[in-house]
Amino acid sequence: MDEYVRAGITDVRGFYREKFLTDARYDGFSAGQDFRHHVDLSKLHWVLANLMAVVSPGGRVLDVGCGCGALNMLQHAGYDLTGVDLSPLNCRQALANGYSRAVVADLTALPFGLGAFDAVVSMDVLGHVPFEQKDSALTEWKRVLRPGGFQLHGIECHPLDYGAMTPAQCSAFVAVDGHVGIEGRADNEFRFKRLFIHVASQYQFSLAMPKNEVLKQHELYPQMFSADPYLLNALRHFSDAEERAWNLAMGFVFKRIFDVAPEAMPDRWGFLLLRASDSPLTSDAVGLARLSRLLRPVRIGSPADAYHLHSGFHDREIEGHSGLGFRWTRGHAEILVPASHRYRLTIGSTRIPGVPPANWRLSLGGRVLERQAGEVESEVVEAVVDAEHDGATVLTIDCDTFSPVDVGLSDSRALGVRVYALDWD
Repeated sequence: MDEYVRAGITDVRGFYREKFLTDARYDGFSAGQDFRHHVDLSKLHWVLANLMAVVSPGGRVLDVGCGCGALNMLQHAGYDLTGVDLSPLNCRQALANGYSRAVVADLTALPFGLGAFDAVVSMDVLGHVPFEQKDSALTEWKRVLRPGGFQLHGIECHPLDYGAMTPAQCSAFVAVDGHVGIEGRADNEFRFKRLFIHVASQYQFSLAMPKNEVLKQHELYPQMFSADPYLLNALRHFSDAEERAWNLAMGFVFKRIFDVAPEAMPDRWGFLLLRASDSPLTSDAVGLARLSRLLRPVRIGSPADAYHLHSGFHDREIEGHSGLGFRWTRGHAEILVPASHRYRLTIGSTRIPGVPPANWRLSLGGRVLERQAGEVESEVVEAVVDAEHDGATVLTIDCDTFSPVDVGLSDSRALGVRVYALDWD
């Protein structure tokens, strides 16, 4: 029986019209240099890493159940990204998030031609498809995939017995997210193996979960999940820094499970990362180091760049005439940088009348590499640092400082130079 009906949902399109609507502007790279280690983004980066391994930039990608466009990093990485969703509001937001196109359609009847896409992807979708419609949906998704193309899916996964629920329990469960078709790993794999020659999956996220997901599971799915109340209380009162540390630690656990214990995850209340194709599958590409190149350039003025900046920076500011984001340094500032042989730093001196430009120097790993005398007021330059350096290290800026209060302003900070952006080869 259709679990939507059991849950009392007669208008499925109406149910999803605003269910997951958000005005968020997604940016999967905004977490900085450690973006691949943040568990909140790990699903998205898994899609990107594995897509890059098999489809060249410029390839046509379909995001089924695209929501508001959380996979827009695929577009930023050079793919031609099309979304399809039941909600017209979601499609409008996916376009705002950079999708090439977004179409309102039923996932079992896609308005695209045979073999229109090089890859089909989804994230948190199949658990919303009723059991009676799953095979027809997957058949339709393969119809629009070119021969030998690839599919990548993140699937809500648990061997759930809906028949054991009372109507009231089913209604309460489905009302949270609309999960009417959650099933176990073996059942999910079986559906794809009937359509594709090669299928591989990895179970995840029953151990490594972001802070907010732990709280959500405990509060909204208590029949499935329980945790130490003292831990839950601590999570609710985390500072931003503590939450970030938790999510990075969980991202480390996520990656280590791939590395050392891929089959150790229990088949319960987790997430299945599944790849399928009629072409041979390579090893799972999660965590490939070459993804770090997509971080370029680092915008030092970005609101979420805290992971790049080790120490010695003031808060982000905007130049009114240009809209450029930048940060003032103090006398000594440090930026964590990846392995490279050349770094380019866009840097400027003061724009305050009566204050001379600062002298500054750049060092990498303690070795001075670039000096600049503050001779031209309001100067903005690109400092190029060449260094034979094969491991992550610290780029250091040492400079003169001044205080605006000394020229009659109210700002008493010690200011050095303005840093706009960092790029590297």
